[in-house]
Amino acid sequence: MTAVSSVYGQGAKILAWDESVAQRKLVWVAGEKLQLIEDLSERSRTSRLPMPAEGKPMILRALDTPSATAKPPLPHTDMVIPNPQGITRPLILLLPDKKAATGLRLLVVDDSQQGFGWGSAKIFNTFGANILIKCGEKVARLPANWTPVLVRPDLKPDAATQVQMAFEKEANKLLYDSVWNITDQTRILAFIIKPEDLRQGELGVKMIAESREQAALENKAAQTNP
Repeated sequence: MTAVSSVYGQGAKILAWDESVAQRKLVWVAGEKLQLIEDLSERSRTSRLPMPAEGKPMILRALDTPSATAKPPLPHTDMVIPNPQGITRPLILLLPDKKAATGLRLLVVDDSQQGFGWGSAKIFNTFGANILIKCGEKVARLPANWTPVLVRPDLKPDAATQVQMAFEKEANKLLYDSVWNITDQTRILAFIIKPEDLRQGELGVKMIAESREQAALENKAAQTNP
């Protein structure tokens, strides 16, 4: 099992990819502490989860594992959270995966404000093809491998930032044109996806916004109830 280093002292959160994942019955295991995750959602991060003691692993336990056909049946399946170097505040993204014993796979994202500050967007390309994005006047390349790209546009007083996207191989063919509400009081986690209904266009976006006020209230509550 992977040991948890002290960089995890700020706590972890979980974000479900979709409603099917959000409805799963999961337990957070931190050393001897077990906590049923009751606020798992595809629209917002969970509350901060307790960390195990130094050297103990973080574990996510699926009590409703779809591996019920296993012989003998599995009462639950544990997923050990990996310990990427340099991450001080992990966000665990839970994705559906039919090939996994739990029906889930996870991706650990650096959610610290030092690496993902206010007035910026952290963007993941889940489409499977390289994409070019123009955010305000800044252009970035989104690789087709889930590697996050941080974009910090030059903010306007009205908070309206025009965002345009095209496939890298067809850079002159505009596939997405919208306005994102990015301010110095917010930060946006965005996932470029293929829409279920292609009448909506070839590219879609799943977006999770967080406000500075929301984060301040949460930090205050964490200090009051450590």
